[in-house]
Amino acid sequence: MAKDKKEKKEKVEKSGNGNIKLVIIIFILFILAAGLGAAGGYFFLSKNKAVNTVNTNNILNNTNEVGTKASEYTVALKEEFLLNLADEGGKNLIKAKISIGYDNKKLTTEISEEKTIDIMRDIINTVLRSKKAADFKDEKAVEAVKKEMLARINQVLTTGKASNVYFPQIIVQ
Repeated sequence: MAKDKKEKKEKVEKSGNGNIKLVIIIFILFILAAGLGAAGGYFFLSKNKAVNTVNTNNILNNTNEVGTKASEYTVALKEEFLLNLADEGGKNLIKAKISIGYDNKKLTTEISEEKTIDIMRDIINTVLRSKKAADFKDEKAVEAVKKEMLARINQVLTTGKASNVYFPQIIVQ
């Protein structure tokens, strides 16, 4: 009789351990399914938001619309620009890296000064914040934005004139 009780107790303990393992496995599977569902939902819903990228092959081909050819010198405005556009609701963003091109070597000192870079960044921020997503829909529209930036930047330069504005990276969302 004592032996039977001992065997029953061992069976209960073994089945209890089996139940715990089963609960843990089910819990892990539930967490994985929830994670996969969340990731799938994110990708499915994010497809509704169009991401526009602008082709910058014209820089690689050594020509562009703003200047007749690629500039001899450039200064990269190192920090990227991430701004809300002027669209209704402020839901559209622009993310861009921008460089300024120039041909006059004498301009190198002025255009590389922190003060001048700050002024150029301010001008670019102002221009970009005034634009809507439609202003970046194609290369012609982007060239118009570049021309506006270039004209405003050249108003503050005293040693020479910038000849190009480059967007090595631009994303409008």
